[in-house]
Amino acid sequence: MRRAAVGSCPASKRSTLSLDDHAVGVGRARAQVSDVGRQDDPNARVGLHVDFWTVDDPDEARRLLAMGADGIMTEQLRRVATRGAIVAAMVRLTRRRFTVGAVAMASGACGGARAGEPWSEEPPPSRVDPGFMPAPPAPPSPDPRLAFAPVARDAAPPRSIWSWTTAEQATEIRRDEVLFTRESSPTLGRGHLFDVLDARAADGDPAAARLAGVELAKGRFGWSNPWATVRGATPGETYGLELLHIEMRPDTWFARVRTSHEAIAFVDSAGNAVDRGAALDSFERVGGILFEHDVEYTGACATTGSGGGGLIYREIYVGNEARLATFSHRTAAILARLEGDIAELSAFRDWLRYGGGDGWSAYSWSCIAAQLWRSAPSTSRERYLASLAFATDPYAPYAASVDAIVTELKKASFFTPDDPFTHAP
Repeated sequence: MRRAAVGSCPASKRSTLSLDDHAVGVGRARAQVSDVGRQDDPNARVGLHVDFWTVDDPDEARRLLAMGADGIMTEQLRRVATRGAIVAAMVRLTRRRFTVGAVAMASGACGGARAGEPWSEEPPPSRVDPGFMPAPPAPPSPDPRLAFAPVARDAAPPRSIWSWTTAEQATEIRRDEVLFTRESSPTLGRGHLFDVLDARAADGDPAAARLAGVELAKGRFGWSNPWATVRGATPGETYGLELLHIEMRPDTWFARVRTSHEAIAFVDSAGNAVDRGAALDSFERVGGILFEHDVEYTGACATTGSGGGGLIYREIYVGNEARLATFSHRTAAILARLEGDIAELSAFRDWLRYGGGDGWSAYSWSCIAAQLWRSAPSTSRERYLASLAFATDPYAPYAASVDAIVTELKKASFFTPDDPFTHAP
């Protein structure tokens, strides 16, 4: 049994709420009772606000709260009851039922019991007004099998690449009609990719030396969909909310670089291997780099967290403007893409919120995501993870995280395509 102080009353008149959370296991429950209307009116109504959330580890819960993600895996139930009534409610969360046992509002200036006084676990039938009893929650909808766009590790390089930038840089790009203007970000540096390449070049790898050299020095990072990078790689990071659409020429080659593999490979636009020697001899055909900062996993993902490898992510670096077919900003096609992503992610968020998924813990989902990058996803949640660029907290497969992605996309889509920009180098 867990007892939680509730209410917005002065400390001397706060109520005590008994919550039966044995069904929650390692989960947590909280509730708040707030008064609406006049306390001296016997017919006044009060609002019952019940929040549930479940996280496998208390430290993880505190970390999420510090990030402002206390809504993770959360259901909220708001009902009204007559003053003096005792309300029992059921909330469905990740296919479980949690009971709010005996929330009572008794007489008093704040409509609650005296501090420290528990309420009875069983609501007296004579005190309950059936007209205000909450209806049972709707069962979770079936998996809608949302498409997303899974990206397998060995898939052919995408021709369409999406890259976020600031309003200032977007203005410069439109004015100068040049996409690549900088060798590094003033806040994020050149990127870990180039640390990896520099280290391998120092060890005598000619492919790494060429990729880290002047020919691809100026470039831009992106991904095969816009939403998977809109919140940055880590909490608080941002790249801007101006979306650029880059189309690559169909005869472009890419290098594949993985931190877990020393060998650098080259592929054509269909994903077929290109001989390293041929790629270095015809380096002008290389448009960029497919980079994966990965860890090889063994066994199950139950408690491995990030697998001991730190940040797990992948990205596309484009640095050869001669290999670009077009790049564009604020076009009707960009707006349509944002609106489509908003619709699909909103449906996914709602499915998660009302009972979808299987409750992967915060300690395992990033591991599962990395495994799905080299396998065939089936469910909507698996396809979501297989579409990610960053297996990091801002993209956790929970309703609150997905809702935050939708919020950022809505901000980015707040434009009308009446001044579109497209340039073909």
